[in-house]
Amino acid sequence: MKKKMLTNEFLRKHFQGNFALANFAIKIGQEEVMAGHFQNLDDLIRVIEDRVKNITDPELKKELNLKD
Repeated sequence: MKKKMLTNEFLRKHFQGNFALANFAIKIGQEEVMAGHFQNLDDLIRVIEDRVKNITDPELKKELNLKD
């Protein structure tokens, strides 16, 4: 089974700009480290994608500069 390649291009479709994506990724990375989850970059990107997909609150989407 071929591993799906996840890149910032894949995640960028959810955000209105690169800074919004970078800020969200830094926040998630900090949360993961503080929780003791030391992951590689591929795993972290998957966590970011999962979290973005699960955000339904319009106010939070606006705050994070997510696309609708």
